[in-house]
Amino acid sequence: TVEEGSLLEFTITASDPDGDTLTYSASPLPNTSADFDPATQTFSWTPDYGDAGNYNVLFTVSDDGTPSQNDSETVTITVGDVNRPPVLDTIGAKTVEEASLLEFTITATDPDGDTLTYSASGLPVGADFDPATQTFSWTPDYGDTGNYNVVFTVADDGSPLQSDSETVTITVTPHSNLVPLQPVITSPYYGQVECELLLQITTESFSDPDGDIHSQSQWQISKKADFVSTVLDVTVTDHLTELPVPHTMLKSATTYYARVQFSDAYGNTSDWSDTVEFTTTSDAKDSNANGIPDNQEVGYDVDVNEDGIPDNDQPELIKCVEGSRQTGTIGVYKVSASITAIEAIELIDPAEVSDKIGRPKKLLTGLFSYRLSVNEPGATAIVRIYFSRDISKSRVFYKYDTINGWQDYSEHSTFNDDEQSVDLELKDGGYGDSDGVANGFIVDPGALAEASNEVEASEGTGSFSDDDSGSPSTGCFIAAGTFGSSERSVAGLLGDSLAARILSGLLLAGFGLACLRRHGRSVTGRDKS
Repeated sequence: TVEEGSLLEFTITASDPDGDTLTYSASPLPNTSADFDPATQTFSWTPDYGDAGNYNVLFTVSDDGTPSQNDSETVTITVGDVNRPPVLDTIGAKTVEEASLLEFTITATDPDGDTLTYSASGLPVGADFDPATQTFSWTPDYGDTGNYNVVFTVADDGSPLQSDSETVTITVTPHSNLVPLQPVITSPYYGQVECELLLQITTESFSDPDGDIHSQSQWQISKKADFVSTVLDVTVTDHLTELPVPHTMLKSATTYYARVQFSDAYGNTSDWSDTVEFTTTSDAKDSNANGIPDNQEVGYDVDVNEDGIPDNDQPELIKCVEGSRQTGTIGVYKVSASITAIEAIELIDPAEVSDKIGRPKKLLTGLFSYRLSVNEPGATAIVRIYFSRDISKSRVFYKYDTINGWQDYSEHSTFNDDEQSVDLELKDGGYGDSDGVANGFIVDPGALAEASNEVEASEGTGSFSDDDSGSPSTGCFIAAGTFGSSERSVAGLLGDSLAARILSGLLLAGFGLACLRRHGRSVTGRDKS
């Protein structure tokens, strides 16, 4: 016995009391797909669908004696009927306006030719489905806007019964729904120059003729006025009328073009806004244009990855920044060949990040950001981040950007056994890339957090670990970025004369030297202090 669509295979055997040579045969075979091999004495057959029934096959064995003798057996092969399920033809999602008729017919086929029965469940109020004509019809009333899921099913009369179904989403939109009005970018204005690299693009308020809500916005920034390629392309549901551009994405002294498109709750999309042209400021903080802020440059003897070669002598492999005692030295090292250049790296003061939701409660080294170029759009890249300070307490890497906020990046990060580095996997236009588009560039801000992985549930303040205990430091620390403001504060105490400013600068310089003597830092490997 065998089922349709299944293989039946067996071998026949015989013996001869005289030891004669035996010959095997079989007839009649069920059809051309059946086979009997006399050499191996094997019968094999995979009956097709529709071959159900009984088949008699005569198997015979003959010797080579004189006269020849034979023996035979008629074997009945029963092929069981297999009921295959019907196939419902794809229906697909449907959309209809209020007070308009939606009508369609569903169809299906059955490979066994069985009789089919149609049904529908989850019908909206007022909707009808006729099993005889297989037709769905509905005229939604005013006020019926929304999504409705209806399950359409076809069943055969085979044994056992088989069926197929599809859940169809029917979207009811407001009657004669109009698209949102064209967005208007208010900042930056067209032709604006000296725009900050950490730019925020803003628009006028959303407006829709039907009063629909604003559901999402698509933002684009390009170096080309026709937007044939983009440096940023994101569709968001929270930054609807303002977009804080991610760190390290824009380049200094460069002209860009920006535009935005609004969508309402029904997926109706506005025209693109008028394009705004703007030019970023010349970056006075990076006088040698090497992609590293001047006040974060490392010394020429720094070798954070301890390969025996100063990091500044191999910028094609590694770029480093030097921060405060809390941050130490951080280096971005090229691991995968898909990376063509480490274009930029910078430290970000965590205090400047107002987004606290989901933020780790303790950052070990503060925030940093870097920009890579890769050999082709959509490429995957691996970088190794080196730290001069001990990171043994951390096993969690967090990604942060101004659009998506704080994200646990554990899925794509690997902490190395040297307790000094972590490998990050990134994909251009995908995970780890803040610009949202496969454009040959990867922009990735992030930070190390303590292994406890606790995060802020609301707008908390978080903290920044300053020593090996994780508690804030009570020692000497003046961030390079705040030196000017500290100088002005001291000058305020001494008076605002030129002499007072000179004296205040000398006092702060002396204070900084005292800190360096107290907290001296090794320029290779992790901090020894």
